[in-house]
Amino acid sequence: MSQLYTINHPSITLELAIAEISTLHIHEEIIPSFMENLRKKISEDGVFVHPIIVDKETRVVLDGMHRVAASKALGFRYIPVCFVDYSNPHILLRCWYRTFRDLEAEEIEETLRRLGLKYEFMGLESAQRMVKGREKEMALLTRKGAYAVDDQSDAEAIYANVKRMEKEFTRSHAMGFAPEREAKEKVLRCELSACIATPALTKQEVTGVAKAGRVYPQKTTRHIIPARPMGVRVPTGWLVTDLGEDELNERLRAHLSSMTLRPMPPGTVLDRLYEEPLYVFE
Repeated sequence: MSQLYTINHPSITLELAIAEISTLHIHEEIIPSFMENLRKKISEDGVFVHPIIVDKETRVVLDGMHRVAASKALGFRYIPVCFVDYSNPHILLRCWYRTFRDLEAEEIEETLRRLGLKYEFMGLESAQRMVKGREKEMALLTRKGAYAVDDQSDAEAIYANVKRMEKEFTRSHAMGFAPEREAKEKVLRCELSACIATPALTKQEVTGVAKAGRVYPQKTTRHIIPARPMGVRVPTGWLVTDLGEDELNERLRAHLSSMTLRPMPPGTVLDRLYEEPLYVFE
């Protein structure tokens, strides 16, 4: 295998490469409309801008599920990736809370009963702590307290129930996503009426499902990478070629070496705000 373009950050090694899409495994569902928008943008740009994040050992995609799907739809054989070691303790695995602006207690209780989910009402802090500890499978947090749903130990079963609840609530309410602390604080400040507190998975639960060819619902995981490479701008013509990975990775090394690599601090806004430090190719 050819030598890869490597960025050494104090907490993580980032290896930039071009990999065959057929060797990768996604772990979350794809939202068709989001994928289609990405497909159009990549096609119009003529370049693949940001690499997806992939565990080098298992080839499970940690970030970039929709870019993988869009690339498949475009007929790409290859895709730009950033390989990382998923066992690195500095790679954190968190979750997204589902948020609602006008979901009231009566509808929450009625929906839980209709879905046959057993629950108890308790304080927000206790419910959130029990969900994090997997003593409860999820909890509906409201300003007056929390509806904590009895535990399912299996991660796929937990998120199957989360998906069922999403489906019921989104019939008449818009749903958003927010990190755990932000969602709870917005409920307490009355900016949201409720949020669904969900548990973070383990890394083994992510790779196990992905390697088995199954997926969790959208926005099940939130990976925090110590640093992220951006702006590789790989020509899409490279991604449909019959050339082998080694030759393409030699091209990639030369391509990236010809650009300036600019470190940027956490909180930088590019296409969105990034919590982690960035390495931007210019």
